This record gives sequence, C-alpha cells and structure tokens, in this order.
Amino acid sequence: MPAMKIYICFHTSDSAFCEALANTLRKNGVDVYYHNTAFTTKHDSHTAQQELAVRPIVLFILSPNALKSKQMQATAEHAAILLAQFPNRIALSILAQHIHPQEIWPALQAVFRIESANGSALPVQESIQKTLQILAADSQEITAIPDANAPISALINTGKALNAQKRYTEALTVFRAALHLDGNNLAAWYNKGRSEKDLKQFQDALASFRTVLELDPHYLAALVGLGNVYIDLQQYENAIRYINDAIKIDPKFRSAWNSKGIALSALHQDSDAIACYDNALRLDPNFTYAWNSKGITFYALKQYPEALICFDKTVEFDPKH
Repeated sequence: MPAMKIYICFHTSDSAFCEALANTLRKNGVDVYYHNTAFTTKHDSHTAQQELAVRPIVLFILSPNALKSKQMQATAEHAAILLAQFPNRIALSILAQHIHPQEIWPALQAVFRIESANGSALPVQESIQKTLQILAADSQEITAIPDANAPISALINTGKALNAQKRYTEALTVFRAALHLDGNNLAAWYNKGRSEKDLKQFQDALASFRTVLELDPHYLAALVGLGNVYIDLQQYENAIRYINDAIKIDPKFRSAWNSKGIALSALHQDSDAIACYDNALRLDPNFTYAWNSKGITFYALKQYPEALICFDKTVEFDPKH
C-alpha cells in the first residue's frame, strides 16, 4: 500500500525533535519530507509547493524558540497562502517540548484514516481546519509573539468543533494536547470531560469534571457535567446534589434546570420534573433540550397531547433534533 506522505516544517532549534519524529514516522511506513527553511526563500517556496502537491499533511513543529522566531513567523504567513491553494491539505501544529515524538503517530492514526486506493491521508469528516491551529493565520497574531493562551484556545476550539461533529475520540486527543500546554486550563479539562462522557468513559469524565471544580468550585458547567454523568450512571440522587449546587450559584442557569428535571423524572417525581423544565423554558423559551425533555416526561405519563406539543416545539426550534 502506498505510504502516507507528510511534510514537516520546523525551526533549527528543534532539529533533534524533528529528526526523532521523522524516524518514528518512517518506522511506521510514512514518507516524510522535512526542511527547516521551506517557506523562507523564493526557491524554497517553489520546492514547498511541489512537496505540498503530493503530501496531504503538513506538520508544524513549534517550541518557545520557534514562536519567537521571525523565520517561523514568515513560515506561518507563507504556509497560510500555500495551503489555501490546496483545499484538501491539512495543517497541524505540534508543541515540540510537550509531546514525545513517539506519541504523535498514534495521535495521527486517531485523526486520520489511510485510503488504500491512493495512499493519501484524508480527514474522517470533510470539514477540518486547514490553517495553522497554533500559530494563528491572522497576520496581527503572527507578527506578535503569541501569548501562552493563543495555542491553547486554538486547540480547544478545534476540539469543540470535533465534539460538535460527534468525533469524540479525535476531540479527546486534542484536549489532551491542550493540557500538555497548560495542565490547569479549565476549558480543556471541562471539554475533555464532555468527550469522555460521550464516549461512555464515565469514571474518566467524573475525574475531569472534579479537576475543574478543584481549580474553580463555581464552574457551573462542570457541576452540571458531574450531574449528567451521574444520570448516565443512574445515580440520580448524586446527580441532583451537584445540579442543586449549580442552581444555588446561579438560579438562571437553564441547563441545570433541564438536567435536574431529567433526574427527577427518572425518580418518577414527574410533577417536580415538569416544574424544572418550565423553569428552564421561562429562562429561554427556545431551549430545545427542555422542550424535548418535557415531551419525554409527558409521553411516559401517557399524556400524549401535551407530549406532542412539546415535541412540535422541539422540531420548530431545531428541525434536526
């Protein structure tokens, strides 16, 4: 089968890391091309265009030195232009000092599947960011030395987009990469927990949400996240305890009322459940999830006309629901 073809761009200070990465990839049958000045001269830019034409994936190796380097800033600017010419090409960024080269190959396998017909690596879904995910494509951000939060925000946004597409395993890989950068990042831990919940890795999800709350006891979404995991585990009293904590902090947090209603309904406290859904809908009359949850409760009570009204509202506000 033809080999996956990858282009690696890096700063001279990361030569040892890049060489180790290239060796790891080659041992796994990958056709690797790398050059640390790929986009910095007219001749090398032409070479890069030729290589990009046959290499679907471009890896940018970044480190503190790379982020401060005018050479890498120029690389980012040129790469954004070149990659725009190849709509099926993918650019990914790797932090050299946080990830061992041997960790990268499994991550690539998780994100991409190999097409045996032509040997190219294509994303599992068609939509994926094709510009840099750590050095922003915006020129204002490239010309300045990025602050510590810039790469993390880009990774988290990428992971959330993958979650929205139900690509939970890939999203989890991205959130773990963000935590390599900042082990105390609340958004990374919270979204990691969401991915783990959706993958039914409930103990891991509980651990992630608890880590958020250790860092910030008032993180409402994490409190509700814990509640939702306990609902999945059918531990409804525990679920209500955490959800009530969120409601005490902010009685206007609509998701908390909806989740509390789901837990109460599971305990057959249906009138209290409906009251919770109504609280959520008073806060947001277009809240699709509350309409759907209320409809399910009415349906279980065999109050079909009321259930139908709720389901109609669900479809009205979200036809894809």
